[in-house]
Amino acid sequence: MRRLLRLTILLALMLALTSIAAAEPQLTVVSPTEGETVLGTTVKVVVKTSDFELIKAVVPVTEAGKRPDANQPGKGMVHLTLDLLPLAILDQGDTYTFTNIPSGEHQLEVELATNDHSLLSPPVVKVVRFRTVAERAMPKTGAEAASSLDAGLALLVLAIILMLAGGLALRRAQMR
Repeated sequence: MRRLLRLTILLALMLALTSIAAAEPQLTVVSPTEGETVLGTTVKVVVKTSDFELIKAVVPVTEAGKRPDANQPGKGMVHLTLDLLPLAILDQGDTYTFTNIPSGEHQLEVELATNDHSLLSPPVVKVVRFRTVAERAMPKTGAEAASSLDAGLALLVLAIILMLAGGLALRRAQMR
């Protein structure tokens, strides 16, 4: 009876360790979120991985999939594709920033890749659709508005004075 109990415990322990060792990599896109509206031309992508360690690529992207010997289980990088822009690679940290993104609808694809840039099997990929809008200047109020109005009024008065002076000079020239 004790022997059966020991075998059962040993088997349960082995199954638990096997399931922990065989945990599948997970990927979450923290930002931007699906349907989000991002203000401006800079898009900060924040990802979270679990059971997957980001490490520096040792193989150039041009040799993607040609160096499986460089791959290590549970390690690699994140490939990011925004619309039709070139592939971006995140191999340390959790943030990648795209700049100069035009206003409009966008699609971001984020995928885990191995050290030689080949994609995991089964693929671990997330797609997020979001939009960007240009920042608008806030209307001037208070002292800022008053100083702008004062400067504009001064320019208008100066323009009127110059026009009157020019008209007087023309009239004097015609009288001679």
